[in-house]
Amino acid sequence: MDVSNFPIGQKIVLRDPVTGIRRIEVKGRTRGQPVRLTTNEWYKAAQLGDSYWLYVVWDPLQDPEPEPVMIQNPFKHLDYAKREVVTARCYDIPAEAIEKARGYDKRGHDDA
Repeated sequence: MDVSNFPIGQKIVLRDPVTGIRRIEVKGRTRGQPVRLTTNEWYKAAQLGDSYWLYVVWDPLQDPEPEPVMIQNPFKHLDYAKREVVTARCYDIPAEAIEKARGYDKRGHDDA
């Protein structure tokens, strides 16, 4: 299977006249590293059952002809191995905003 144009990290919906709809989550990871599904992706896997597939492409940037590991119904087949990861909410502040704020003194006045 040619996966060179697979949109890693994207969702794909294929319509097959024989098997019906296949909803595919594509993940690319370094071989041996865990694959992280969002809470929403995991809930979708549970909800959609056999029509939901997880394609994992190991080392997609190093392998010129990567072959995905294709798992139908990952909720059914991987639930025993999942580990919930709780992350904190964060705020990203662009570097440009940091540089712009450099010109303000402690009272909020512009130094210029």
